[in-house]
Amino acid sequence: MKICQYGHVMEGNVEINDDQDENFVSTRRLNLQLDNGGFSIALQNIATRQETSKKVYGTNGKMLYWRCLQVLLKKQVDIFQILFPYDAGELVLVVRLYWLKYMTARISDDPHAKVPTALDLISIIYLAIFKLRGYPIYVCDIIHALKENTIPYMKCLHLIPNSYLEQLPSYFLKCLEPYKLPLTNELYDAILENGLKICSDEQALEVPFNYYYPLIFKVFSELLVFPNAPSLFHICNNLVNKLDHKFQISFSHKADKFPELQAISYAIMTVKIYFIYYNEIDYTKWLEILTKYELNTEFHFANKQINDDELLNWSDFKIDKYCQWLYDNVVSEKSEDDLSVMDKRLYQIFNLDESLSSSGTKRKLDNEQDNDPTFIPLSQYLEDVASNNVGSKIKATDVRVIENKLFEKFTKTFGISKKLLTSCYDSAELEIKQKLVK
Repeated sequence: MKICQYGHVMEGNVEINDDQDENFVSTRRLNLQLDNGGFSIALQNIATRQETSKKVYGTNGKMLYWRCLQVLLKKQVDIFQILFPYDAGELVLVVRLYWLKYMTARISDDPHAKVPTALDLISIIYLAIFKLRGYPIYVCDIIHALKENTIPYMKCLHLIPNSYLEQLPSYFLKCLEPYKLPLTNELYDAILENGLKICSDEQALEVPFNYYYPLIFKVFSELLVFPNAPSLFHICNNLVNKLDHKFQISFSHKADKFPELQAISYAIMTVKIYFIYYNEIDYTKWLEILTKYELNTEFHFANKQINDDELLNWSDFKIDKYCQWLYDNVVSEKSEDDLSVMDKRLYQIFNLDESLSSSGTKRKLDNEQDNDPTFIPLSQYLEDVASNNVGSKIKATDVRVIENKLFEKFTKTFGISKKLLTSCYDSAELEIKQKLVK
């Protein structure tokens, strides 16, 4: 061992006399080198840290973070062009313009300024597509794509060059790759907040109700499993026309005035009107079939509302799909050389690639679950609902049950809180009372 000038034992220079004399006395001889003391060791440690540390901080760190955001934005735009068939040239030009406006408004020397996140990038692309007014884009479709990791969000660091990540401070990483999905109003708030910055020349974006025709019909036919979806769609359309409601994205208002949420509020009102005044379907049977349909087809893996009873009823195929979702959204994209020793050992024990290939599990969309032996197509559920076309007179408590079910379903699908949906629905109900009820 070595001993420094302050008396601390250091690794190195120890000599022990193991030769035993007649009196069995062992001796220890220490060679001290005072010039190798703690001060020189400290200098060596500092030099080592300076060589190994590649992180950049301050203004340089922020500029590097903005470059990472720009790389991720380009990757996301490429995926949006696949999901929503737009002219690539037009979309890139609008996104580029909005990105420049966003950077101009957000880049600041203030150390306490809010750091832009991956969610801001999604909102910029949404506003660009909405501005083009071509293929309809709905927030619920984006939420679904984020859950499926079709649009990189919770797992996107592998899209950033390693040379950037090695220099980027760790507190920026969670902004590039959030740990949870935007399921409680976050995406709507980001769209309105960033729209105020990049669409400053327009205080509001007008949108006709027919822009939401595909969404409304899909809600009635696929989300709520109504065999008479055209009739419900007709009722909803007449209701909105009589109200003469103007739909617009107003950046000066809160999320409860978002047009997509207003549209589904009228859809909820339409379902209640149908069961109260038409009553052609037994609502109890409809709720029962709707619950079975959800259990068989819908995969709200990212929601916190999943309870133990629901998990026990999952089919083997649904469990496999959940494992696939974890693999797509949680498992790191790092190469084997970049993994820690413990992670390498875990991969040796649980080889995910081999297990997936051996099981034959192939990722499919929610409407293509033909690998599941227990899967029942949507047409069968629609037929089951239509066969129970004798409805009994419902009470106020029954209406409340229907309303609660609709609220539960829409909050999951549209990524909003129950409080926000309640506010939107109350506004729609008040508008109906003021304009239609004499």
